[in-house]
Amino acid sequence: FMDAAFTPNGRALLTVSKEGCVREWDAATFECARSYDWEIGPLRAVSVSPDGARAAAAGNTGRVVLWDLDS
Repeated sequence: FMDAAFTPNGRALLTVSKEGCVREWDAATFECARSYDWEIGPLRAVSVSPDGARAAAAGNTGRVVLWDLDS
């Protein structure tokens, strides 16, 4: 993993990897709940908005993806 961020409610952990994938982990079981791949290359950072509604991931090339998180 290159970076990780918890959702504000603490129920999920988002991680990014050099493979370019964002994974959403269930914080209680540490099982992968979802996986996102936008094919933008290696990812370096992930962040969740303070209200937990959105997340963003940034890649090595300077591209950033922003998406809505399900509650």
